[in-house]
Amino acid sequence: LRLGGAPSTLLGETAQTMWKAVRDGVPGRVRLVNAEMDEGLLHRYAYRKWSSPSGAPWPAKDEFETGCTLEHAGYCLSWLCAMFGPATSVTAFSAALVDDKRTDVPLDPADTPDYSVGCITFAGGVVARMTNSIVAPHDHHLRIIGDKGVLYTPESWSIRSKVWFKPWITIRRRSMLSPLPKRVKLLRSGFAWPASGGAQVIDFARGVADLVDAIERGREPRLSARFVLHVTELTLATHGAGRDGCAYRVRSTFDPVEPMPWAGGGGA
Repeated sequence: LRLGGAPSTLLGETAQTMWKAVRDGVPGRVRLVNAEMDEGLLHRYAYRKWSSPSGAPWPAKDEFETGCTLEHAGYCLSWLCAMFGPATSVTAFSAALVDDKRTDVPLDPADTPDYSVGCITFAGGVVARMTNSIVAPHDHHLRIIGDKGVLYTPESWSIRSKVWFKPWITIRRRSMLSPLPKRVKLLRSGFAWPASGGAQVIDFARGVADLVDAIERGREPRLSARFVLHVTELTLATHGAGRDGCAYRVRSTFDPVEPMPWAGGGGA
């Protein structure tokens, strides 16, 4: 029996390009990662007019009751766990900042956090700050900060968002990040572009394809059950921290994740 999970954006070109750049030492020794997953003041949006390509309305009640942390944290956490290995601790805060989400029906629970922040320590020493909200202006930046500079992408929800690097430079007696970012060329996967039904480009079949290949080869899928459990534990610790905050010791772990073969890894 093989179990796989989501989201599968880790298997996309942007994540794999950033991961290879980290392995190749482009940003130098990584000290800190800042990951933003802010969606804007969502309850003020015209979400009643949103629908999927099949015509299904956007499930506002479910989205607000589940909360932005459980809905969205996996997109950046899966990348960070693959790149830096298992986490050892989370120090987090979460709160419901908007009392009235303006839904047509009452929410149950009504106080699901719409803002959370988690400071995560990984076993290798890297620290990451992850923010989730449906309050702050839209921002999906993921910034990997190292001794040589900052590696970043403006859209960590996409499989083919551009990747940039700003090196540290010294001009006379002043040190700063270069105002001219360098483009990091995306790795080529050989996969066709998926059809896009929204603002983000996600190939939903990649996780399924990796699971099928894992079954055929007798290996663990990259998004294995233990890996997804670890990401879920980090997500729940951040979501449930509350206004008093919490310091949480992570109990789950996972084996190292293999990059995609077109990014220097093995398998299909």
